[in-house]
Amino acid sequence: MTTPLQQVFKLKKGKHTHLAIAAFSVLLVILINLFKQSALISEKSLFSFLLLFFQLEVFIALGRLMFQFKAGNTPHEITRNIVLRFVLYYVTCFVSAGLIFIGLLAINFLKNNIPLTQLIPHFLTHEMKHWLISTNVGLSIGAFVFFLVQWQDALKREQRLREEKLAFQFETLNNQVNPHFLFNSFNTLSSFIGSQPEIAEKYVHKLASIYRYITTNASLNSIALDREIQFIQDYFYLHKLRDEEKIDLRLSIPDAASYTIIPVSLQILIENALKHNMASKAYPLLMEVYLEDHQVVVRNKLQKISTLNTSLKKGLKKGLKNLNDRVYLHTGKRIEIIKDKQHYCVKVPLL
Repeated sequence: MTTPLQQVFKLKKGKHTHLAIAAFSVLLVILINLFKQSALISEKSLFSFLLLFFQLEVFIALGRLMFQFKAGNTPHEITRNIVLRFVLYYVTCFVSAGLIFIGLLAINFLKNNIPLTQLIPHFLTHEMKHWLISTNVGLSIGAFVFFLVQWQDALKREQRLREEKLAFQFETLNNQVNPHFLFNSFNTLSSFIGSQPEIAEKYVHKLASIYRYITTNASLNSIALDREIQFIQDYFYLHKLRDEEKIDLRLSIPDAASYTIIPVSLQILIENALKHNMASKAYPLLMEVYLEDHQVVVRNKLQKISTLNTSLKKGLKKGLKNLNDRVYLHTGKRIEIIKDKQHYCVKVPLL
């Protein structure tokens, strides 16, 4: 939910916004004049109104521009980016306020037939002290609003991250403990216990490794890419034993230990490919995982199952949505889905 302070800076431009700024400027000028016991309608009041109105328009426009950028992923990045953006915001507003004030003062000089050569000396002698005080007071209030909005954004982002993490973890665990998966796993295991006990023992170790990885790492923000790769290899091994020559996985991830990724993200894409596509010895399902432009690409041959049930379709969409939301919260980028007649491709940004 957007807070009132965020709405001030994020509201789309329109006549209602300008009217609100104008009304606030009029109200503030009236209050100042009442406090100073000055005339409510005068040339000085008009000058103050125009100064306030144009400054607020510029300050809010600059605020919109600077608030739309993502603060960062780590506490260090967030702190650094907020401080840099605030300094830039303060300096830009300060310079803009000075230019607006001098511009209005120049118009006043021209109106009263005063030579513009006297503009700068007059500003430095009579107006500068008052302008500095009023501008710094206004910008100090703006600084408070700036940090308050950033704080609210950080809290909102942290809350969303927790919610998405829980949803992601639940969805992942739910997919792996569903009766269909367990039935297939135990059925495959039972077929090897009597005839090939060594393979059965290895199968049990791989199955245990998969659940250990999910329960230990699904709630983490990041994990080394080489560990995720090992995890999907264990996961694929279970399916490969059952489907024999029907499926194939090709990995091309050089120096995987140098990268990090959201845990269980690649497994979700491999699982979607297995569920969503048919596979046979005549038409094996090929899946590829490789690096491209600081992204991990998971691509599979498109061999869609025409009779995929509605609940499974919803589950696939939900899994991709949860993954996309988590990736966006951590990186500020979206996963990219590319689909043509031959292939289905998902690109996941690395952290």
